[in-house]
Amino acid sequence: MNGLATTTLPDAYLGPLVCDGSDVWVGGQTAVFRVRASDGKLLDTWTVPNPFRLIAAMGRIFVAGGTSPTDVSIFMIDPASPPGPAAAVAALPSPAWGLSFDGGRLWTVNLDGSVSIITPASSVPWTVTTIALGLKAAGGILFDGKNTWVSDAFPCSLSKLNDAGGIVQTVDLGPDNCVPSAPAFDGSNILVPAGDSLKAVRVSDGTLAATIPVGTGAAQLAFDGERLLVESDAGGQNAPRGLTLLRAADFGTLQIEGFPPIGGPSINAMAADGVNFWLTFNSGSETVLARY
Repeated sequence: MNGLATTTLPDAYLGPLVCDGSDVWVGGQTAVFRVRASDGKLLDTWTVPNPFRLIAAMGRIFVAGGTSPTDVSIFMIDPASPPGPAAAVAALPSPAWGLSFDGGRLWTVNLDGSVSIITPASSVPWTVTTIALGLKAAGGILFDGKNTWVSDAFPCSLSKLNDAGGIVQTVDLGPDNCVPSAPAFDGSNILVPAGDSLKAVRVSDGTLAATIPVGTGAAQLAFDGERLLVESDAGGQNAPRGLTLLRAADFGTLQIEGFPPIGGPSINAMAADGVNFWLTFNSGSETVLARY
C-alpha cells in the first residue's frame, strides 16, 4: 500500500464496491457510479434506489436495491448502454446481504434468513426461487466454482449449499456472534473475517484449515490474487480501525497500519481490481472513495 489517492463522487454516502476488470462500480444513496480504475475518473452514473450490494457478471453489473425493506429488486446495468435508470429484472423477498453468481444464475442471501436463486431469461421479471434456510444473521454468499457458501453469525458458521440451495455441510467458525462477514475465495480456501481472525476453510473437504489473527473485530476483506487486505481493530480492542495486509500464499503479514490516515474510523466497503485496493470510508463530514 503505497499512499492513498481519493476520488470525490456526488453523493453523501458511498457503500458497496465491485471491480469488473477495467472499472470500479460504487453504490451511493440513489445511484451507482462507474469510475475508471486507472485514474479514479468518474465516467458514468446510473440511477438505482438504495443500492446496497453489487456484483459483476455476464458482462453486466447487477445491483440489489430498493425503496424499502418490502420493495427490493435486482437491477441490471449494461456498461455498453448510455447511463440512466437501471432496469429491474427480479423482485426479492427482503434486502440482500450478499450477491453471487454461479456461472448461470444469480444468488442472494437475504435479511430474512433465506437464499434466493435468480435465473436469467430473455424477458423480465426473471424467475426467483427462494429457500428458507433459517439463517439468523447472514454475512455473505460466495460461489467457489463448484459450490455456493453462506456465512452466518448464529451460530458462527460457514455453510455449503447444493445447486438447489439446500445446506449440505456446515463448518463451525467459533463462538456465536463472531459476526462473520462476506467471504472471499483464494482458489483453495473460503476466507471469512470472523471475530478476531481470518478463517480459512478448505473447499475440498470443508475443513477449517487455518485461523489467522488480525486484531479484534475482523470485519471485511478484499483479495487481489496475491494479497489479502483485512479490516479490523488492528491494534487490539478499543483501538482505531486498522488494515492488515497478508500474503495469500501463506497468510504471512506484510503490513499493519491504522486507517484511514486522513481521518474517520468507518470503512464501508473494500474491493480489489487486480492492481489496487479500493475502499469507501467516512472522513469527517465526507464519504470518500480511495485507491491504494
